[in-house]
Amino acid sequence: MVVLTNRLQFVEIKNWTSKGGEGGKVVELARVELEKLPSCWNVVQGSVSSSRGTEVLISTEKTILRLDEIEVVDQVCLYLTLPRRH
Repeated sequence: MVVLTNRLQFVEIKNWTSKGGEGGKVVELARVELEKLPSCWNVVQGSVSSSRGTEVLISTEKTILRLDEIEVVDQVCLYLTLPRRH
């Protein structure tokens, strides 16, 4: 489970159970500089992500960000700098 806090930061709750048992471990994801709520965000499970850890895709007015526990990557800028094939 991933939560967007009131400070516009993302945290992952690992090992969360919905059966009323012990709570999970809170892991802060990489700090992202958001000024307002994202337009949209989606959680990518570690089993299908490129990093093999939980990732969050965040849509803002100008770009799409990908973050995990370690880093935030601007996916649009990354795409624009890749060499194009002719």
